[in-house]
Amino acid sequence: MQKAYSSISKQVMLLLTVSNYRVLGSDTPLPSGWEMRYTNEGIPYFVDHNTRTTTFSDPRTGVALG
Repeated sequence: MQKAYSSISKQVMLLLTVSNYRVLGSDTPLPSGWEMRYTNEGIPYFVDHNTRTTTFSDPRTGVALG
């Protein structure tokens, strides 16, 4: 039972993370040279191809999503 609960908790957290992301500015395009990707767990992160770096902070808002 604990394993099933843990899996459901992770799914709920992912849903909340994705929902919060949509509220925080996904309608605004990313700056030039930026790309959004997802970890194996489904958490969004951002790639800055200009500086060859990655971050969990959305470059449009400065808010960390992961």
